[in-house]
Amino acid sequence: MDRKQYIQEKLQRLEDKFVKFKDLLSVQNSDGDTYNEGFYVIPNTGFGVIGRFQAIRDMENDTHNIIVRETVYKKLCDADNALKRKAGYETCQIVVTYGYRRPEIQQNLFEDKMNQKKEEYPTRSELDLIEMVHREIAHPSVAGHPTGGAVDVTIYDYKKEKYLEFGTELYDFSSKNIYYDSDDITKEQKKNRKILRSVMCQQEFAPFDGEWWHFCYGDKEWAFYKARRSKYSKENDSDQYKALYQQKKYEEISQIIYNDKFKTHVQDNQLRVRLAMQKDGRLTEETLAILKKSGIEITPDKRGFLTKSNNFPLEVLFVRDDDISKLVDAGVADIGIVGENVYRENDSKSIIKRYLGFGKCFLALAIPKNSNIKTLHDLNGKKIATSYHRLTKEFLDQKGIEVKAIIDIAGSVEIAPEIEYADAIVDLVSTGGSLQQNNLEVFFNIMNSQSILIENPEAITNEKKERIISQLIQRIDCYLVSKKYKRVTMMVPDEQLDYVGQVITKVNKADNMDDDPDEENALEKDNGINKDINRNDTIIDMRAPVSTPIHGCNGKWHMLQTIMKLSELWEKTEELQSHGVRNIVFFDIEGIIN
Repeated sequence: MDRKQYIQEKLQRLEDKFVKFKDLLSVQNSDGDTYNEGFYVIPNTGFGVIGRFQAIRDMENDTHNIIVRETVYKKLCDADNALKRKAGYETCQIVVTYGYRRPEIQQNLFEDKMNQKKEEYPTRSELDLIEMVHREIAHPSVAGHPTGGAVDVTIYDYKKEKYLEFGTELYDFSSKNIYYDSDDITKEQKKNRKILRSVMCQQEFAPFDGEWWHFCYGDKEWAFYKARRSKYSKENDSDQYKALYQQKKYEEISQIIYNDKFKTHVQDNQLRVRLAMQKDGRLTEETLAILKKSGIEITPDKRGFLTKSNNFPLEVLFVRDDDISKLVDAGVADIGIVGENVYRENDSKSIIKRYLGFGKCFLALAIPKNSNIKTLHDLNGKKIATSYHRLTKEFLDQKGIEVKAIIDIAGSVEIAPEIEYADAIVDLVSTGGSLQQNNLEVFFNIMNSQSILIENPEAITNEKKERIISQLIQRIDCYLVSKKYKRVTMMVPDEQLDYVGQVITKVNKADNMDDDPDEENALEKDNGINKDINRNDTIIDMRAPVSTPIHGCNGKWHMLQTIMKLSELWEKTEELQSHGVRNIVFFDIEGIIN
């Protein structure tokens, strides 16, 4: 027998072992109440079980999340812990690439494949075709994914930042190597398959021999698998293995629970924190961007003012910039992102939680370029146009200036001197382009401003809301820190490793990680604002250089990794290169989660 014939016969033997559609028809459902069991959304970040869609296009779900049964999620966590106890797998984690699937998607997938097989095998019976298709896509009546009990999983090494090799890509149905017992893969790939199956089966999952990545718990395939194995045990208790989970439409899922570490939720009746932000203006785009980078999905609703996040207990109120601090003060919104200039103008009593570092500008006193005003006291008896009446009056009082009038203008303040409505203006300046166009120039900088996050004092007294706000702030903090730093890798000669490590350590220790080098916020920070920022601690331990030997290179080299500010890296590049360092590469850090 030649090898080709041998492989074909073995593949046929393997296929004959697969659970068949006709076998599953006899599996009964349990009479228990597991139908009402909650569903979990698997987070896509962290160092435990994570969820990342890697399905082919026609398998994509429209739930936007990887969802599994509550019990299934707990068992996945136990499997992940078991994996980390395996020698050589300490830095690995379970990655779920697919979980719950809507029944109608399962139906469409099966029908499409069935039509394809009918064209390929026109003489085959209906049952034969069903069995043939069932090997690739489960029949809709017995499928596990629509129960929330079936999962597709793989393993990711977060230290090496790569997925382990299993012999095939996920969902590569063109290859027979997706069968678990396939011979045409390496020893390492076989070992990875064995480890994955071991930790999953240890938690009572049932494997599917036709796909090395597919496991299930509580569905009909699981029940049949367990019952079949129990036949060979001393206690023939196969009757207990009934399908626990029935198929359920997404609209019928009564409860969705998010990983406690991230405290996210999608239920409409879930307690949510309300954030007020600018509906349309200079801060809008950057505010939405910072929420997105913090892992919070917000889709502005053009038909209304209130939008709920589908992956975090947050709802966003889109309003005019001038109304944000007022709404937070009144408790209509729990928190708000607003320009500090508006906050001060409204004399807001809300608490400043964070200076966010974007939307920087300043409130300026501006005069015509040909004005006879040369000193501040020349403003005595003059008229000043502004939309910042309170701040303007406060400034003038501090300087001992008595003007003829402070004229309130809601918009187009810059034209007031030209039409002889005022002698000077007080307005917000970002680039200065508008002043230039109206033949004006900055005469005095009254105050610097940037975007700030404010909180209603009463929100602090609500333990649940405060916990959500703290989690939101942590996410924002992580993103703000990550913007300033880069993950850096470099190849270092073995004899220079100690020296290079000392250089990087010295640079990182000298970095005090100030949140903002500008002095504009010094007073506020001294008074306690931002003193509770813990984002520095999240990155501090990650800056210690880590080296790994590189095999196969001429000479002895190490790959060294660290986290540095990009400015610091540029300053040290020449010195590092003079000591033989090569291939210096830096990467963005999207965010850091404690």
